[in-house]
Amino acid sequence: MTIGVFFGSRSPEHDVSIITAELIIAGLKKLGHEAIGIYISKSGDWFIDPRLNELAFFQAPDFENKLESLKPVSLNFRKSNKKSKIAFKTAGFGGKSFEIDLAFPAFHGERGEDGAASGFFEFFDVPYVGCDIAASAIAMDKIFLKQVVSAAGIETAPYLGFEASRWKAERENILTAGENLGFPVFVKPARLGSSIGIEKQRIEKN
Repeated sequence: MTIGVFFGSRSPEHDVSIITAELIIAGLKKLGHEAIGIYISKSGDWFIDPRLNELAFFQAPDFENKLESLKPVSLNFRKSNKKSKIAFKTAGFGGKSFEIDLAFPAFHGERGEDGAASGFFEFFDVPYVGCDIAASAIAMDKIFLKQVVSAAGIETAPYLGFEASRWKAERENILTAGENLGFPVFVKPARLGSSIGIEKQRIEKN
């Protein structure tokens, strides 16, 4: 069985996805599995190349220039023994073919971790590792997740969630509600990764 590790993508968390994928690929190979890295660039092109299975490639300051010398792959889906597989082929005459039995998404953030990857694989009936569409989408939206776990009777820390439009219309009310939570509070985007855009806010004493 060949495991395809999908990483990169057009996400603000592109770089950390690369690190995650390289660790997964190394771990799978150490366990004796055949693993192929499928890298999606920031522009949306798909690549498969042995050099992309090594973190050192991406650590080079000119790695994006080196990437331009690689041939992107095209992909299709087909049934084999009643199971779906993903088939890739590098561009150009005599392009090399690759076939994936199992998808292992290593995306972070939107266009992947948010359920997009799960939906992509489920649409074509390809087996994959990780949460399904609903679980991924709920977990990615931290306000919605708070509402879901609270409705289920699961204890969660007090929070205040609001959209940008509400902030513009009700800024003072939101600030008052934030003060009622007690300081310090941590402010962060609701639909980005766990460490992106997070700030600790506290009352400064004069």
